[in-house]
Order: sequence, then C-alpha cells, then structure tokens
Amino acid sequence: MIYTLPKGVKPIELRYRETGYNTELTSNFSCDQDFYNRFWKKAERTLYVTMRDSYFDCPDRERSHWWGDAVNELGEAFYAMNRNADAIPRKAFYELARFQRADGTMYSPIPDGNWSKELPAQILATISSAGLGVYSFFSGDFTTAEDVYPAIKRYLMIWEFDDDGVIKVRSGDWSWGDWGEDIDLRALLNCWYALALDEGVFLADRLGDLDGLAEFRSRRERLNQNFNRVFWTGKEYRSPGYKGKTDDRSNAMAVVANFVDQKNYPALFEVFKAEEHASPYMEKYVLQALFLMGYDEYAMIRLQKRFSKMVDCPDYTTLWEGWGIGAEGYGGGTTNHAWSGGGLTCIAQYAVGLRPLKPAFEEIVVAPNLGGLKKIDYSAVTNNGKVDVHYDVNDESFKVKIVIPDGITGWFCVPDGFVVNNPIDLVPESAKNDCIVKDTPAARWVELKEGENIFSFPKVR
Repeated sequence: MIYTLPKGVKPIELRYRETGYNTELTSNFSCDQDFYNRFWKKAERTLYVTMRDSYFDCPDRERSHWWGDAVNELGEAFYAMNRNADAIPRKAFYELARFQRADGTMYSPIPDGNWSKELPAQILATISSAGLGVYSFFSGDFTTAEDVYPAIKRYLMIWEFDDDGVIKVRSGDWSWGDWGEDIDLRALLNCWYALALDEGVFLADRLGDLDGLAEFRSRRERLNQNFNRVFWTGKEYRSPGYKGKTDDRSNAMAVVANFVDQKNYPALFEVFKAEEHASPYMEKYVLQALFLMGYDEYAMIRLQKRFSKMVDCPDYTTLWEGWGIGAEGYGGGTTNHAWSGGGLTCIAQYAVGLRPLKPAFEEIVVAPNLGGLKKIDYSAVTNNGKVDVHYDVNDESFKVKIVIPDGITGWFCVPDGFVVNNPIDLVPESAKNDCIVKDTPAARWVELKEGENIFSFPKVR
C-alpha cells in the first residue's frame, strides 16, 4: 500500500482493518508444553485466514475450494470456532452435488469456470464419514446430507472392484493422493472408499433406501474380507506391485478405516516411527491413527518433530502448505494452508478427548489420551453450548474439572494408572460406538452432569 501525503503532514500511525469470515475463535486452548500452545495458535489463525464464502486452499496463491483442504478445515472449526462456521461446509456440500457431471463424477474445486477435474481421493474424503459424516454429526444438520445423498450414491456406484476383491484405482482427471513422494495410491483409495461406504450405509439406512443400504453393506463387507489379504504383508500395508518406500499415509488410513487387527498395532507403530512421507495435509491421519492405536505420547512427539520448523518460524503466524517454504515446499510452497492444522483436531479430539456421542454434542464423551501433557485448559462452543475442560496431573493425582451446559449429558473415561472412586455400573451404550473407548470397562467411567463436574483420581500405587 502506498500513501501520498501533502507536504507538511506527519503521519502519526498507519493501520489496517482486517476483514474475514463472520465467526470467532473460541477454543482458548493452553497446556503445560508451550510448543503445542504455539502450534494451536498458528493452526487456528491459518484456519481463519482461509475462510470467506468457502473454505479455500490459501489466501495468497488462490482461493479455490479444494475439498481435501476443506475436510480438514471443517473438522478443525468444530474445535476452534463458534458455530457460524458451519454455514461454509453446508453451502459447499450443496454445490458439490449440484455440479455433479452426467457420468456421476464430481470435482473440486467448485464452482470454478476454469476447473472441472475430478480428484478421486479428495471426493471420497469429502463424502466419507471423515468429511460429510463429521459435519452432520458434529453440527446436528442431517438435512444437508440427506439432500445430497442421491449424488453420493451415484458417485459411489461408479467405483468398480478388481478381480482380487478390492477397489480398482480410478485416476479421474487428476490421480492425486497427496503432495510428496512414495504414495501407495491403490491402498490409499481403498481406505477412502471404505470410509465413503460407511457414510453411504449410514445415510441409506437413515433415508430408508433399502437397495442402497444392501449395496453399500455388501461392498463394505467385500472390502473387509479382502483388504488385509491383498495389502497386508505381515509388517505393513503395501499394494502388490508398489515399489516405493512404505507409505505412512496408506498405513494410517488403514487404521482410520478400521481394517487393522489390534495384534498388528506394534508392527504399524514401527512403520510410523520410520516413515515420514505424508504432507502436512495427510499427517493429520497419521496422528489420528497413532491416537486410535493408543500411542498418544508418540503422536504428540511426531507432531512436534514434523511441525517444529513451521511453529518455531518467527516470520509467520500461520502454518505452511509443505514442510518448507518456496523451493523447500511443494505445490507452490505457500505459507498459510489450513490443511496443515489437522493436528489441532487430534489434540482436541484425542489428547483432550472431547467427542460427541450424539449429534451436535447433545451427549459427549471426554476420554483423554494426554500424550505426555500434564495440564490442559480447553473450551469448545457446540450447538448445545460451551464445554470447558481442565486437567491437572501431578505425582499424586489427576484432577479434572469439566463444565457442561444445560441440555448436554456426558461421560468421562479415566485413563489407566488412576483409581476410580465412584465408577458407573455399565459402560454407556453410546460409547460402545466410539472405537477408541468401546472396550474400556465400566470401572473406568464416571458420569458427567450439567454444571461443574470436579474429580480427583489418585495415582495407582
């Protein structure tokens, strides 16, 4: 900006007025390890500057609504912002369906007069339980999903099985699985397709589409029967014929898509300690897989290891597209890309442990996997009010304060290593659907009631 001032005028101060989307950052996250506080601040700042009439790629190179970015962004928004943010994905899902092509394919970004190419991996992520499913369940808005279900059904039906019982690779218009190298695309697409089928099953059942329900269940079962036979080598997931380095992305997605037997967790843990090929976009799913398998401390270590260069950089308040800037990055090397903030979701959803068990957080579970953290203060604004969570772990006990508003019920799952004084009699039925806590015995649970819930759990001696 250039100012031309008359002679004799001395500027006292120059300022600018920021414009942005009509939402507020409401999370107020802090913990005892400053790196994660700084990561959170940069992640939420990055999210905010990539919001206008849609979630977009980045504010400086382009403002197109790339769906891979948007899936990460909408997940972050539920843990970082007030619910005004929900209008962006709602609009986007309708546009995705309305711009569906005659052959059933859908594309991203939309709408864009200069772009009409399908990126199959991104579209599957969008219509999956990790995309549309998260939006619907976290917001409580199922009308949008029901309205776009015909488009989803058409898209799922264009995917074909190969002779070995898993999904064929569809290149679409851009055979893209992630930025970077060593992408095992076939294994990755099969995982995304499984999660898309899960959302298809849910919606078909909700809408009473018996034909669609039977088809989607049949396809999911076929994948369940064949995925490990085709891709599991005994120590990692790898597509037959794939010659690259072991892909941390596809191995992580196998966990997220619920293909992995628990007895194979140690082998996959070795994969995630050795392989680091995921971009900041797909790193979110590696972190999620580590939390789901119970390796929460390493998840936090890996987050810090991978993102230190961005978080420690004093020149930017935002997270980058790649692991470096410009020539050290990829895709243009932009310095503010909200797909890089998926770790924010993982911290809130798994380290803090706050997740909805009923739509719009009407019923919640708080099941911390602290990842080495000792103190946490966190709040989230849901469609049913604000939830506050406070943890303080010391040598003697685990002190907990959780404040929930009227209209929300919940359950707190006490981590191993602490004595539960007044457990509930039965594990809540709704919690059995949450894969990270479903096998937790009743002795680890306490009930949350409206208002302040204050507990102190002594350490096991």
